[in-house]
Amino acid sequence: MVIRERLSAKAIFIVLIFSVQTNLFSNEKKSDMEVFVSTLISEDFSSDNELEKREISRAIVRYYHTLQLKDSVRIQNERVDKLIFLVSMIKILSNFQKTMKVKNSYGYMAVSDLSILEVEREFHSKVDKDYDIYEPTINIKLGIRKLNEIASDTATLKDMFTEYTKLSGLVVSFKQLEEVYSVYLHRKKSS
Repeated sequence: MVIRERLSAKAIFIVLIFSVQTNLFSNEKKSDMEVFVSTLISEDFSSDNELEKREISRAIVRYYHTLQLKDSVRIQNERVDKLIFLVSMIKILSNFQKTMKVKNSYGYMAVSDLSILEVEREFHSKVDKDYDIYEPTINIKLGIRKLNEIASDTATLKDMFTEYTKLSGLVVSFKQLEEVYSVYLHRKKSS
């Protein structure tokens, strides 16, 4: 993998387009939330790299609110906590490994080749699969974008999760997601 100091111009363009669509540059203070997410994931984070943990925490906080779940969607008979759900998804899909690549999926959110291709076609731009796709802001935004697309066509959280993991080529059960979600929800409530 080629290591670069900066994102390519095309990747920056894609992030800016997404940022405008999701009101990324709002003045809302998020540092407390980032600290909370960092603390929440610290036991399970697979790297000792603090910068990497800060990057993923910042990206999660920045984008979790863009997750569009129907009000009727439930997990363990409760409304879904979007933040906890997103953190649980990342744990299940990649175990917080930034450069995870399995079959046809990349990064924290196990973004599939199909998802990347759809974005490239829509924005007439190329996503560098050796570098850009592993950037937390790009990876999480692309993952959420695909989750939202799937959520609009599915009735349950289980169906959405199953469809997403099928696209990513991963074999993960919804039961595993529920278990991780319970652990993180408990950590959130006890903090």
